[in-house]
Amino acid sequence: MAPAEVRKSSCLPDSQLYRPTQGNELTNTSSLAWYIPPHWLSSEHIQPQTILEAASIASRAAKANPKHRTMSNCAIPLIIHQTWKNRRIQTWSTLLRYCVEKWLERVLADEVAYFFWDDDGIMMALEALEPDFVASFMALPVNVERMDVFRILVLKWFGGIYADVDTLPLRKPAMWVTGSDIEPWTDDVTGAQYNSTASVSLILGIEADTDPASDSYWRMGYFYPIQLTQWALAASSGQPVLLRFMDQLSTQLQAVTNDNNGSLDSPAAIKELQRIGPLALTGPAAITAVTQKWLHAQIGLRWNALSGLLDNGRSKLVHDVLILPISAFRYVCTPLFPGRARYPVSLISMATVPAVVVIATWEAGRSRILRRVYGTALRGPGAPST
Repeated sequence: MAPAEVRKSSCLPDSQLYRPTQGNELTNTSSLAWYIPPHWLSSEHIQPQTILEAASIASRAAKANPKHRTMSNCAIPLIIHQTWKNRRIQTWSTLLRYCVEKWLERVLADEVAYFFWDDDGIMMALEALEPDFVASFMALPVNVERMDVFRILVLKWFGGIYADVDTLPLRKPAMWVTGSDIEPWTDDVTGAQYNSTASVSLILGIEADTDPASDSYWRMGYFYPIQLTQWALAASSGQPVLLRFMDQLSTQLQAVTNDNNGSLDSPAAIKELQRIGPLALTGPAAITAVTQKWLHAQIGLRWNALSGLLDNGRSKLVHDVLILPISAFRYVCTPLFPGRARYPVSLISMATVPAVVVIATWEAGRSRILRRVYGTALRGPGAPST
């Protein structure tokens, strides 16, 4: 795409996401921004003053009218959450502006709620809703870990969809879950049948789907043959897996604290946290471990039954948790990682960005969301956007 073809966003002026005027525009106060569809509000006079207040209003509004304000076949509200360190649009890359614009276009077209959490909004929410966790949150040695944790917390508090800002929505969120996604299925190894009729309360996508009998997964840098991603996920507020994720993290952090004379931010404690690493502490391996343990305890799931290698990558509903195949939340591979290229993609280069940028097309209507990957190395899930 030539530079001239990259349209300057009319909804992303240099100074702000949307001007705070009446009508379908994103509200912005100071460095905080959100959008709540007008018909969600019980009165036109409701004017939340902070993003925390606005998110609470949207969450309650969605629960008050679940038929029209939740994802299809789900108990998950149509509320989208994204995070970035600031809202100084003029400092953002062209890529970042483009991706956020596409999400905002989807928000306004579909009339769903949207919350853009910058560092100030994140700290406001933590101090109000998780005051006992603030010190531990700030002690995490790298920012990617803090952002990993916040996406879990914001869904725990309010419910909705979380997506990293360097992603593109390829299907309207209300229709992410179709009837075929929740059809009964059978574990071909154990014969166990799964025919849950519960509304979906958690949606997670597979990022690694490899033969458990091989060493492919660890050669590709994964912790599990079937590993989940968390750069995009959706959940109802208070979902048990999210609660257990936080319990597991708190237990790990307390253990590190105990090992280091009651300190979590001493040089020795930081080194210990760095040895654990973001992937295992807060990232894909962590959410995989918690989900695996929860589903085994609840319903006896054999984890590797979630593989899509032998069933053309079908979605699998287990209790109220929907596990989407590797093709649902997609990120583009590079030649450095051929094992991640099992699903062919069409690529488009954006010449306006210095590094190579590729966009995967929505293939056969299966992908719900796309992660954009650029440069010479593939950034792992949860890595900080640039």
